[in-house]
Amino acid sequence: MASVHAALLRRVFSTDPDTPSADVEHDMVRPPPRPPMCNIGRGTCGTVYDMGSTNRAIKLGSSAKDLLRDYQQTATARRAVNEWAAALVTHFEAKGLRISVPKMPRCYEFHTDCAEVVKRHEEELASDDVCSSSDSDISEIERTKPGFIMERIPAIPHCAREALVKEFFDEEDHDYFLHDMDSLDCLVRLYFGQEDNGAAISDLRNFPLYTDQMDDIGLDTKTLVTELAVGLAIVHWGAELDAMDSEYVLASSSPYLSRSRTSNLDLTVGDAAEPTPDITRRDTCIWILDFDKASFLDLDDHDETVRRLVVATSGNDPYFPRVDLNEERWLQFREAYVEASEVILTARAARGEIERGLSRLPEQFMGALYQHYMDDADQGDYIVFSD
Repeated sequence: MASVHAALLRRVFSTDPDTPSADVEHDMVRPPPRPPMCNIGRGTCGTVYDMGSTNRAIKLGSSAKDLLRDYQQTATARRAVNEWAAALVTHFEAKGLRISVPKMPRCYEFHTDCAEVVKRHEEELASDDVCSSSDSDISEIERTKPGFIMERIPAIPHCAREALVKEFFDEEDHDYFLHDMDSLDCLVRLYFGQEDNGAAISDLRNFPLYTDQMDDIGLDTKTLVTELAVGLAIVHWGAELDAMDSEYVLASSSPYLSRSRTSNLDLTVGDAAEPTPDITRRDTCIWILDFDKASFLDLDDHDETVRRLVVATSGNDPYFPRVDLNEERWLQFREAYVEASEVILTARAARGEIERGLSRLPEQFMGALYQHYMDDADQGDYIVFSD
């Protein structure tokens, strides 16, 4: 019998928009006081800082080239989502499957030196009663680094964070994780390509939810796998990016920022000025982020395109189903990816944007990825990924 915590997670992570919303009013309680511009995440490209009640964040790093690539390619991928979401939702609804297309954060301003913008926002946020003081997590050196302002990906609801702790951690660890400040920024990595290996978890910021744990909770993995495949297909064939080292996380859904909220931001290089409404009624959805290592595909070179897609997909963290781990889940992923890719490529070819011969590549990619996984299994070289 499933625990009460698993039942709550099943409600919060439900893919059915008609499922009664979980008890998210728990999140109406103001979080513990934190300094303005507090650290909410760190990756290879840079460190992300919260910008308070603005629903924005700022990403700072040492390499202007990498950050600009992330900024521009995230915007490119997001425009592709905006272009293809409606057609893909309609396609899968006709097959009896209601999906929510993965989201990507909006990108606003890019700066080669963020000192001025950081100072301005620190002064604005210091008077916010969510902030404990005018002290910032950003050092004097770091604030002079390049970076960009982006939409903050909202953490999963507090009730779900509490349920994760009580479902997957020993009781003696509950107090630590429930009161750890970093747990406020909890995003869930969906690892369909790996089972729980018992690896230690130091915080909830990037909580790994493995494929066997999803089954234990009773999540609708078919819909989630389909949404993962649809997101990957959009990035590959709508944005023409290989998605190298991009992340796929389950986080709270959120409405777009209104024009009044963004009227003072420079949107000329990043996203288009018009916001795209969030029509999902789900508590949570998949978000795709981090495109600093992604590269554009050369669609004129079919063999190289397939090779690069295999390298980028198999070399990422274990988000995607593996045929050697769960054949049924792999077939669901493959079928959804090929179908979504066909919708995009057929429409683009009809508009004269691409050659019709590209329609064969999604099947070729899936075939090559299948062979890669089977070769790994035959050689006993199952890849163990780490954060």
